[in-house]
Amino acid sequence: FFSFGIVVFGIYKRMKGAIIVLLALLICALINAITYYDISLFAGFGIILLSMFYILSVRTKEQRLAYEESLVQSTRLRLELLKKNIQPHFLMNTLTSLIDWVEESPQKGVAFIEALAQEFKLFNQIENQTLIPIGQEIELCRSHLDIMEYRKEIKYHWEEENIDP
Repeated sequence: FFSFGIVVFGIYKRMKGAIIVLLALLICALINAITYYDISLFAGFGIILLSMFYILSVRTKEQRLAYEESLVQSTRLRLELLKKNIQPHFLMNTLTSLIDWVEESPQKGVAFIEALAQEFKLFNQIENQTLIPIGQEIELCRSHLDIMEYRKEIKYHWEEENIDP
């Protein structure tokens, strides 16, 4: 009776699997009414185990689906981050500046290409990381400033204070 009370409370709270457990208990009660105690004990235990294994397999399937969905969402967020970091407007302006530098001064154009390649290399390194070390973040900022120096033809100054790596 105590088990029936717990299962009815579970159904009242709309817990998953409570109806299956109630059906298993009802079948166990029916078997107990029909057969001897020894047989009904083992048969009832077997039915309860089968119902618990079924509920466990359903929950495992739900967890696997949730995990796969989180992987898809993680991939989507990674692509969004990459798309955000490589904005078409920024890329077009950078390539236009690159054309000017290559035409005017091939050596500075090569340095500009190297700075751009360094920034994309850093983007590629941090793309899959959930936590980025401050050293990499600073290196990415410096790389971006190098690109902006070529694009805007302005000398930027980087200062660091009290950074704990």
